[in-house]
Amino acid sequence: MVDFGSLSSFTVDETSMEEVIPSGNDLNTDPFEPTKIPVKKKNEIPAFIQALDGQKVEMVGFMIPLLTEKDKVLTFILAQSQMTCCYGIAPQLNQWIYVEMEKGKNTKWAMDVPITVSGILSVGKKYDKVNLGWSLYRMVSDNVELPKKGWF
Repeated sequence: MVDFGSLSSFTVDETSMEEVIPSGNDLNTDPFEPTKIPVKKKNEIPAFIQALDGQKVEMVGFMIPLLTEKDKVLTFILAQSQMTCCYGIAPQLNQWIYVEMEKGKNTKWAMDVPITVSGILSVGKKYDKVNLGWSLYRMVSDNVELPKKGWF
């Protein structure tokens, strides 16, 4: 069992401000006033998380369906928080997992309830040309456990 507390325990692509003295040849800045520009710092994925790459894991989170066929879900985001969707807070790259069901498998819709997903985890930044976005964690799932009826 892996939890989002562990997977999101480090900062991803932290932006810091670095002081820079302008050269004075930019007419829009004061040559005597230092300015600050954002600089991206590269953060390494901790070794204990990298060790999960290629391992079978089990995670609990919230489903945000992406690719569906009728009432069956083929791909979804497993989010750390229910508030990730719609009007909530945009999650950091290490606070969600892109989940693709194993070939020939699917699952039922289960939004707004915690689900348990198991499968092979991939760790590392990857650009998805189909979905046009970056992910840090991906999983090919062989099983999704939905809550029992009347779980509230």
